[in-house]
Amino acid sequence: MKNIFIILLAFLSPPFLYGVNVGMDSLKQEKVYVHMDKPFYLVGDTIWMKGYLVDMRTHREQDARSRFLYVELISDKDKVLLRKKIMEENGIFRNFFSLEDDIPEGRYMLRAYTNFMRNADESFFYTRQFAVYKDTESLLMLKVRYEKEKENRCLIATLLRHDGEPYSKKNVEYMVRTKESNNKVFVGRTNLAGEIRISLPPRQELSQYVELTLKDNGLHITRKVEIPDVYDYHVGFYPEGGYLLSGVEQVVAFKSESTTGVASHIRGCVMNSSGDTLATFQSEHEGIGSFLLSATDGDSLYASVSDGTGQEKRFKLPLVVSDRVALSVIQDDSLIHYRLCVPFAYILEEELVLLAHVRGQVVHRSHISAEELTGVIPKREIPEGIVHFTVFNAAEEALTERLVFVRHHSPLFQMSVSGSPTESGSLMKLGVRLLDAGFSPLQGNFSVSITDNYRVQPDPYDENIRSSLLLTSDLQGDISTPGYYFDNDTSTSDRHLDQLMLTHGWTRFQSRALLHPRLSGNPLWQPERTQVISGDLVGLFKSFGRKKVEMTVAIPKYGRLETLKTDREGHFCITHDFPDMTGFIITPSRKKAQHYKIRLKEDTYPSVSRLLWKPMVRAEVASEYLYEVDNKTVGGMKVYQLPEVTVQGEHADLDYFYRSISATYLEQRSAENALELLNEIPEICTYRVRKYSFSEKAWVYTGERHIGLFEHETFIQGYMTESEKYSSVVPGNPLHPDRSQRDYKFSQGDASMKKLKGIAPFDERCARANVYVDGLKVEDEDNLKRIKASDVSSVDLSVTSGTVDDEAFLHSAWKDEEPGDELAEKDERHGIHITTSRLNRGRFVESLPHLVRVVPLGYAEQAEFYAPKYLTPDSRKNIGSDMRSTVHWIPVLPLNDEGEAVFSFYTADRPSSYTVVIEGITTQGKVCRFVRTIK
Repeated sequence: MKNIFIILLAFLSPPFLYGVNVGMDSLKQEKVYVHMDKPFYLVGDTIWMKGYLVDMRTHREQDARSRFLYVELISDKDKVLLRKKIMEENGIFRNFFSLEDDIPEGRYMLRAYTNFMRNADESFFYTRQFAVYKDTESLLMLKVRYEKEKENRCLIATLLRHDGEPYSKKNVEYMVRTKESNNKVFVGRTNLAGEIRISLPPRQELSQYVELTLKDNGLHITRKVEIPDVYDYHVGFYPEGGYLLSGVEQVVAFKSESTTGVASHIRGCVMNSSGDTLATFQSEHEGIGSFLLSATDGDSLYASVSDGTGQEKRFKLPLVVSDRVALSVIQDDSLIHYRLCVPFAYILEEELVLLAHVRGQVVHRSHISAEELTGVIPKREIPEGIVHFTVFNAAEEALTERLVFVRHHSPLFQMSVSGSPTESGSLMKLGVRLLDAGFSPLQGNFSVSITDNYRVQPDPYDENIRSSLLLTSDLQGDISTPGYYFDNDTSTSDRHLDQLMLTHGWTRFQSRALLHPRLSGNPLWQPERTQVISGDLVGLFKSFGRKKVEMTVAIPKYGRLETLKTDREGHFCITHDFPDMTGFIITPSRKKAQHYKIRLKEDTYPSVSRLLWKPMVRAEVASEYLYEVDNKTVGGMKVYQLPEVTVQGEHADLDYFYRSISATYLEQRSAENALELLNEIPEICTYRVRKYSFSEKAWVYTGERHIGLFEHETFIQGYMTESEKYSSVVPGNPLHPDRSQRDYKFSQGDASMKKLKGIAPFDERCARANVYVDGLKVEDEDNLKRIKASDVSSVDLSVTSGTVDDEAFLHSAWKDEEPGDELAEKDERHGIHITTSRLNRGRFVESLPHLVRVVPLGYAEQAEFYAPKYLTPDSRKNIGSDMRSTVHWIPVLPLNDEGEAVFSFYTADRPSSYTVVIEGITTQGKVCRFVRTIK
């Protein structure tokens, strides 16, 4: 039984700038991790996912307060393609994404957050990049090279068929991204070798790419080419404690970064101004390393560096100072040893305070003086994770800082296996047990993924639950191989992890606030416990003595009808627990309801910015797997995949013309909503409606605007014939003229449709057309303003030639018997078809000012992972149809009081080996991961 609750919106919380007045409440944040069933996917796959929401400090799920988790699928164009709101059920967040045909091959980012997390920096939302691949039998293969062209570069793309034959003399529509929007779309033509040359502008701040579309006999294939930076690299040097001190031997860490995003292996030496070599070094892991250095006050130090390509460069080191201090920290198996380093001539006259915290929890506080510069801290007193050490003076100024990662023994997983993955369609049983360091059973929340190693090769260095919650969620900047530091607990990986601590910054916490913790004001975003629809009713309210107004809320899908009253200010709030795609109808209950207007508070979502994209690298065994599934689906059912094509042009039998507006063209428009977007399409016209006024004895505008299509001779494949001024498209020129060149459009207000003939400037003629959104006919075109332009995935135009000529049609469209008649019914021969993206498809419903229809984002309903059962020998004979790459997925693994669980599944058709990954969190907040290969 679904419930709806009506409450009054008594007051609105005042805005709170998070991080300005930091206190105890502000440190009570949340973290998210999402366990995905495998590291990469194919078009048509399903992403199975399990969310772990924990308190930022304790890492315990029971301490997190939000009940709803938002998960988004984002393309490498920084556009949200899919969004789900996952509701917690019995402490569990689980759901899925379907990768349908509208998800092309490419790089994608999974982003997860709660509304409460929006109080902090969005860079601490959970993100994970992964790849989606398509089959290898592509109809278009691209070969790309670059050449120098005067001051700029030139991209030469060779377009080939799958058999290697070139696409010769074919039209190619392309766009070079140099700004966020309004990038021009050009048309070119390949030469006999299938090549097309595209000039590249100078490098911009934002990432650049070329998007090109091949047009060949109705076949439209789009490909995206990332434009790499011209290779260069930089090396940064980071003395331990933040300063390079005179006369003190210190650890200096360094990090090499290249413009390509791939770390460079480097080696080099540090020299002073006299040319003396003070130290030599080379990188150890991901361009990071460290060395010991002792410098003298006044030295001007530089490093002479050579990378793997032999390119030599010089970099300056930080200045050597004698008026600062630096904190040095080392650790052994049981203790952390710290030492405050001071230059030889430096006199420490005041007592300092050393503060250490882990995720905002103070774990150590002591005093440092000239007589006692060193100390030790038992590691057993410190939770696992990053320890942030800060030394303060009496004025509470931070003098030096140091990050250290503390490890603890992970809980012990034991596993027993019955059965073998080498037997097709056979039953396998697995038993697991979870114990602590003292071999006592543990309880917690866990999920299991089992994948076929032939089809999916897990990357041990990729992000996992331990690297995410313990490392990357608390560090600023990108970490290329986070899983590496947790794959093997060795002295080498410990050294590399400490070097990582020395080279990365810290932004989540302000240590100074921990000196005097205090309660702070209410944050802007509260933990979301229920789903809310809120707004204001405006209209017949008097200045004094406002009364509460009764409103009606209908939920047709569930046959529910409820009433509520606003407060005296007209505010109302509806709470409910209905799933996604549930429609609500809200209206005042009074007879004069039309005199009111409802203003709903629109749901908002975080913008997409500052995402760190890595180059797309094909998985090691993906090519073999892709080849095998060319004619087979991934989900377990045998199908035959035909290449998807878009056919455009004239249909001889139905006698109509069809035009699909380029998706690239739509993406590059700067329109805010769908109505503005239509107005930027050259083939679409808008005009103002007029009526004859007997009192004024003149034609007056009603304020309405209608949408139509320009009458043209024909639509030809890929293009629409326009007036003689734009009768052809010259390769190399923009596909569509700029709006400034089309000032004859009626929306510009320079002209209005004439009585009877309706002839527009330049002999363009506009006929009103039906507008459809996802197949739903739009009655009031102003409602198109409610659709964001970014939610429009395609616009298709259809014009039936009919049996009447244009002049006769335009005469019939306007009644000329009596003045005052409006434009007649929409011409059923003309249609503008808008298809919205899956992100908000089905949410467009028309409303009146006093009667609002809304389909808000509700919680996503769950689905179960399909696990076939081969119960008889005959059921195992259909070998070749079970192509599961994820052999089994368990979002909830219940453990008994002994910390044990048993589960079973049937193997897939191909004899192989399997990888079992178990991730989760104990009730005490211990982050766990277990990986085992079954052969």
